[in-house]
Amino acid sequence: MRYVLGMDCGTTNSKAVIVSEEGAVVAKAACPNRFIRPGQGRHEQDAEGWWQDAVGLFQSLRKQVGGQVMDRVAGICVSSHTVSMLPVDDRGIPLRNAITYQDERSYGELC
Repeated sequence: MRYVLGMDCGTTNSKAVIVSEEGAVVAKAACPNRFIRPGQGRHEQDAEGWWQDAVGLFQSLRKQVGGQVMDRVAGICVSSHTVSMLPVDDRGIPLRNAITYQDERSYGELC
């Protein structure tokens, strides 16, 4: 039997699931996302925290199902919340916190 692993990095939490090829949920895990609010109308998230959350979710799934199931994962699907900005350097390393779509700093330019 083969499996698919899905992960969603949402606005308020991140979730991961393993589903069998028949569509049965085999394991699931979730963790809250941490918001950073450096000022009125400013909404940010720590991109390094996204990576740590993903690693923690995958470790939780592995604990639930064991290595044999994880070795038979045939595909990985990832989704994320809508438009956010994360500047990175030439190696893909974040230069600052991600500015999420809830941020209101450019509201005046848009309206």
